[in-house]
Amino acid sequence: MELLPKYVVLEKQVSETPLQCLLRYKESHPELREIPMTYAGRLDPMASGKLLVLIGETCKERSRYDKLDKEYEFEVLLGMSSDTGDILGMLERSGTATPSLDGLNKILQSLIGEHTFPYPAYSSKTVKGIPLFQYASQNRLETITIPTQKIRIYSISLLSQKRLPFNTIATRSIDLITRFNPVQNPRNSNADFRKPAVLAGWHEYQNDTSNAQILTFRATVNSGTYVRTIAEYIGKELGTTAMTLSIHRSRIGKYQPIYKKLGFWTMQS
Repeated sequence: MELLPKYVVLEKQVSETPLQCLLRYKESHPELREIPMTYAGRLDPMASGKLLVLIGETCKERSRYDKLDKEYEFEVLLGMSSDTGDILGMLERSGTATPSLDGLNKILQSLIGEHTFPYPAYSSKTVKGIPLFQYASQNRLETITIPTQKIRIYSISLLSQKRLPFNTIATRSIDLITRFNPVQNPRNSNADFRKPAVLAGWHEYQNDTSNAQILTFRATVNSGTYVRTIAEYIGKELGTTAMTLSIHRSRIGKYQPIYKKLGFWTMQS
């Protein structure tokens, strides 16, 4: 076998976990099934985009790659929120907002730099050894103090502003959530991510032809920044609520795919 590359860039699809993405790729390459591989940097199930995977001996250096900066393109749905901050949560609708370009630019300018934000309730951050999403799904958030994190936003810009009917958004969301099949954990009764209840919430909007306001942004941030938190902040500053409708990770650190080898897109700086 030819010398293996150190890095792999996989394109994670919406509705699959990073682990499922990695296993899918290994399954399609039998010659690589016995080679250790691990991903550096999490990516939400409802997000798509670049997943950096380490191969072989490079897996031992994972800590070097977990802290890379990221670039995202993401859609923000105004006037709607969920307890997860994305489409995979329990929905709540609020007042609408039609922001001006000047107003948006002021908010984006205020986001540049360092901030302290709480971790999303539905995240893998642990408190007393237990992930936050388990506290949230068991309605035990009031028993703990949600930790905060320092994040840095290097740049953020508005790419587009549009309106879509709620029923169109609902149909798309239902399709993506239906396709989401997380690896089941018998010790976690909430391993299905409350899919039936979440789907029921979106079904309520399948006949709603009123328009929703959607903003699309591109942002470069440090490792550990949750785009869902940025979306909620933007909504709050606009005097309404907001959630991410889609998230796509377009870049990891300074690495770029440069050539194909053994079915992988390898990377270098």
